This record gives sequence, structure tokens and C-alpha cells, in this order.
Amino acid sequence: MKLLTRYVIREHAGPLVFALSALTSLLMLQYVARQLANLAGKGLPWSAIGKFFVLSLPFTIAMTLPMAVLVATLYAFGRMAAEHEITAFKASGVRVRSLMAPVLVCALLLSLFMVWFNDQLLPRTNHALRILNNDIAKTKPTLALKEQVMNPITDQFFMRVARVDARTNRMYDVTIYDLRKGPERQTIYADSGVFLLDAKGEDLQLQLMDGHAQEFVRADPRRLQRSFFRTQTVQLRGIIRQFEATAEDNYRGDREQTVCQMHRTYMENAREFTRLRNAYIDQASRAASKGSKTLTVSRDRPPKEVLSTFYCETLLGGFSTMLLPKKA
Repeated sequence: MKLLTRYVIREHAGPLVFALSALTSLLMLQYVARQLANLAGKGLPWSAIGKFFVLSLPFTIAMTLPMAVLVATLYAFGRMAAEHEITAFKASGVRVRSLMAPVLVCALLLSLFMVWFNDQLLPRTNHALRILNNDIAKTKPTLALKEQVMNPITDQFFMRVARVDARTNRMYDVTIYDLRKGPERQTIYADSGVFLLDAKGEDLQLQLMDGHAQEFVRADPRRLQRSFFRTQTVQLRGIIRQFEATAEDNYRGDREQTVCQMHRTYMENAREFTRLRNAYIDQASRAASKGSKTLTVSRDRPPKEVLSTFYCETLLGGFSTMLLPKKA
């Protein structure tokens, strides 16, 4: 490696590391400030909390690394121009393209690394983070509550809250739909409420304040009973349980799949679309009377996408053939 190449790369390496560390730390501090109150003090093991933040690093790095590259490039060439180093290089017969060549090569290598990072590592960490979030939500119901939406606590107990204070477990503007009694379903409206746990930490108690309850009397839709209360306790048994890590979860969302996994899903959906399209055309043609207007359907979907096919079958398939040993 030439002395000039080592010098240019060294001038970029320091600012790149500093910018990446600073930007990642800033975004992680903001994320920690939002999530730490929901995790600490909830009976979770420290290993789960540490794993939560480690799994949060990849999608943060995916955002900060391009910004860090920009900052490092501007700083390095800006400093060299301010100290007239570029002018000295030109006076010595060094072309600008010679200064740019090491940076462009490193940028190409870094781009290839980010393609692998975003396609292989990031979906796996997103999948593991979603599983961990679900496990934490099952451990403490406060983490599972979302504001301004319907939260299914059980298959027969639903709750809507306007705002939740995770530090005190206090809820505001609470609406509860209790279907556990079958036809005698009950709706409870409360100004506020808090979560309370029994001594064993397994049963959930909702201490509601200042509200009223409505329910149908003896399953008669013509008779609606309304009762007002200052405080009321609603108990749900077997809701709270200790943190348990899920061993396996095969479901993957869009952000949890690699390009090749989404490509296979697309091909399966394309084949199913073609089958249903042909069945519809055949059934509609049989049901249509003679002389009626010809039926039109949406165009057929291509069985494969060109770019994903090249990436998964040609590019990755070629690397796998070269790296993996041949079958005997």
C-alpha cells in the first residue's frame, strides 16, 4: 500500500469512528430515556435488559453509519483543504483522482458491508428484538398497553386508555369491555386507575376511580343497568407471570426477513395469485351468459422479480457454490 493511500485512509478513519460513536450514542441515549422507565424496576433480569439494548444497536447503526461517513469525508477533506495539503499534493504532481481513489475503494467496500448488514444481520436482530418485546409484554401488562387503541388483555377482556404513566402504573380515561359473563357483558368507564398485583404476583387487580359501569340485566338487551362508583376493583386471575424467554418463533414480519426470504414469499404468493386468477376466470366464464360482455381481470403477476432473482439465485448462489464444499 502506498504512503499516500495510507495517509488518506488514516485521515478518514479517526473522524469516522468518532462520528459513528457520537451519533450512535446520541440516538441510543434518546432511546434509553424512552425505554428505561418501562424496563427497570419491573422485575426483569438484567440480562434481558442488556439484551434489549444490544439488539437495539443494529437498526441504530444502520441509520448513523451513512451520516458518519458523510461527516468523516467532509472533515477530512475540509481539514486538508484548510491546511493547503491538497494544494501541496497538486504542486508535487499528485492528481486529485489519486486522493479520491482510496476513499472510493473504501466506500465501495463499506457499501458492500452495509448490504450484507442490512440484509442478513439487521432482520435477524429485528426478529430477536420483537420476540424479546413480546416476552417483556407478557411479563408486565403495562408494557403491553398502548394508548388510544383497544388492548386485548384476554380474549374476553378489553381495555382502552388515553394515557399511561409507566413509572406509577397509573392509567387515565379508562374504558373496559368485560365479556366474561357472556350475554351479561359489562362496560366500565373510569377517570383513572392503577395496576395492583396480589402477594404472589400472578393476579392483576385494576383499582378504578371515579366512574360508572353499564351492564345488561339477565342478558336482556332492553334492560341496561348503570351504577356509579368512587372506587372499584376489577380482578383478573393468572395474568401476570415471570419473564420467560421464548425458545422459537417462526413468524417473521417484513422487517424481519432477508431479501431472499421475501423473494420466496413473493414467488409463493404469485403462484397462488395465478391459481386463484385462473379459477376465477374459469368460474366466471361458465356463469356468464352467451352474448354478455367479456369479463376482464387484473393482469397476471410475474412469477419472479428480476433484481431479487439476480441477487438471491445468481449472486448469493454463486458465492455459496464457491465457498461451500461440493457434495460427494
